[in-house]
Amino acid sequence: MKIIITSLLFLMSTILVNAQKEDYIWYFGNQSGIDFNGSTPVTLTNSIMNAGEGCASISDSAGNILFYTDGITVYDHSHSIMSNGTGLTGNSSSTQSAIIVKKPGASTIYYIFSLDMVYAYSEVDMSLNGGFGAITSNKNIILNGVAQSEKQAATFHSNGTDVWVVMFDVNTFKAYLVSSSGVNTTPVITTIGQVHQYDLGQMCFSKSGNKIALGNYETSGLPNISIYNFNKNTGIVTNDIHFDNGVSQCYGVSFSPDETKLYAAVNPSIYTIYQYDITSNNAATIKASEFLIGGPGLFEIGTMQLGPDGRIYCTQYNSNFLGVIENPDSSGLASGFTPSGIDLLTGICNLGLPNLIAGRQNESTGVNETNSSLQISWYPNPVIDFIEVSIPEIPKNTTIQVCDLTSRIVYDQEIQAQSTKIPMQTLSSGMYILQINTPKNKYSFKLLKQ
Repeated sequence: MKIIITSLLFLMSTILVNAQKEDYIWYFGNQSGIDFNGSTPVTLTNSIMNAGEGCASISDSAGNILFYTDGITVYDHSHSIMSNGTGLTGNSSSTQSAIIVKKPGASTIYYIFSLDMVYAYSEVDMSLNGGFGAITSNKNIILNGVAQSEKQAATFHSNGTDVWVVMFDVNTFKAYLVSSSGVNTTPVITTIGQVHQYDLGQMCFSKSGNKIALGNYETSGLPNISIYNFNKNTGIVTNDIHFDNGVSQCYGVSFSPDETKLYAAVNPSIYTIYQYDITSNNAATIKASEFLIGGPGLFEIGTMQLGPDGRIYCTQYNSNFLGVIENPDSSGLASGFTPSGIDLLTGICNLGLPNLIAGRQNESTGVNETNSSLQISWYPNPVIDFIEVSIPEIPKNTTIQVCDLTSRIVYDQEIQAQSTKIPMQTLSSGMYILQINTPKNKYSFKLLKQ
């Protein structure tokens, strides 16, 4: 019986791990790509796409590419144009021209949300065209007939299954819920903050989905960085925090995995990356924490994206290299920005990286919000050396344990900080149980040590 239970747990772990690999292959820029399926990222040179800015890519549960797009043309996994895959409503010069969302509960249906001056979605059915997929007759379904926007991002609903796709227009957030019923074309609307005349620049969610950041690339003198709270249950945006770092143009933004820091790519005539400590939730205090981690004198920095390995990747326009923030949870220079982090070989950066659903790794491994307000997230899973556990609001006397399948405790510590790194490099490969013990509840999750 013990062998059967162990085998069942391993099977469940395999499903758990595979569910996280939809973002493991990125195609972007001018024939650029990265494969995250191994222990370190591997450069890909087989893309045929030349995406000026926004783009998106999606893989299956095993990390095999399904299709990718610049929001105008869709390319299948043979690197050919997908059937009926041209003429979407994105634009090569739209900051976030596309994002891909799998229909909850469906095995073959995906939605591509495309954005330029019109906001629309198109349906992909991967069961068509011999498994290469095709855009169905549900193509360019208009959500906003006039959209003065280049910003869209997505995160999971608080139920962990449905997805919020959010676009920003002028000073209004429109949150569209994607569920097993499809796309709800009636958005949750929040009007908040200052009016933006033209919405160049990136919008991103934090890993938990509880925060939104905007980079404002206008030259109108408006604050160029804004941070908000997002209610994943209702889709409502609150708590506008905005500030200007003294330069009018901010393009790329990204939260650190532990959500204590925000990174911003500022592009006046000299290109720089700044780090901000956002834990105060106060605009003046956040601005005062500004720290230059990269530049001046870099290539022009475009969008930034948190990778499945916990590092933040930064495009550099017209460069053969991606910049990388190696330790984004760390303060100041310890964050470890390098402008030559990934050699793209024959590929060339433009201004965009794939637009991903924030917290996709939490879809299976967990943000636990059931029957409790406690939020728990961790990465990576599977783990090689360290696993990092993040709990934004820690009850007193909370402990964290790692146990093997015989219930032997191999790690036991009281949690003192919002983010805890657990060393696992000396442990044998196999399944383990991660357990968070609060005075009122216990939370148990499976993880795989490679």
